[in-house]
Amino acid sequence: MIREVTLEELVSQASRRSDLLLFLDTSALLAIGSGRPSLENLLETAEFKGIIVITDSVKRELEQLLQARGSSNSIKAKVALSLLESSETVFYLVKPSNTHYSSADDEIYMKALNLARRGYRIAVATLDKGLRRRLRQSGIAAIFLRRSENRFELEGYVE
Repeated sequence: MIREVTLEELVSQASRRSDLLLFLDTSALLAIGSGRPSLENLLETAEFKGIIVITDSVKRELEQLLQARGSSNSIKAKVALSLLESSETVFYLVKPSNTHYSSADDEIYMKALNLARRGYRIAVATLDKGLRRRLRQSGIAAIFLRRSENRFELEGYVE
């Protein structure tokens, strides 16, 4: 189930010490859309108690991939969007802000960094190596796919 919120509405619902704000990148959602690994595996990896965050730019990327009918990414995007809309798990879709970002990765990184600096517990699920590197350099935990074992794995420390 998707709930649209502003970033400030989102943080007002989160406890700085106990709730983890878990941002999902398009690549992580596509991996889940492939059927392996599962959303449950992702949540277990994060020892999840918190809020799952999707940025508007990630949802738009999935919708754009859906337009390329017949491609494997189109099928994965369809499954991922279906999961977001019909799951019992609540996904918080952060409404777009006035700030323009050059990519979904930039938006995720800047919002995660902003919230981490404000004392919130943050992790980002992504398969993008460039984004993982930026997160690591900023001290933000990343969850990535260990392809050889087809499972998500935590990189870094979630305070």
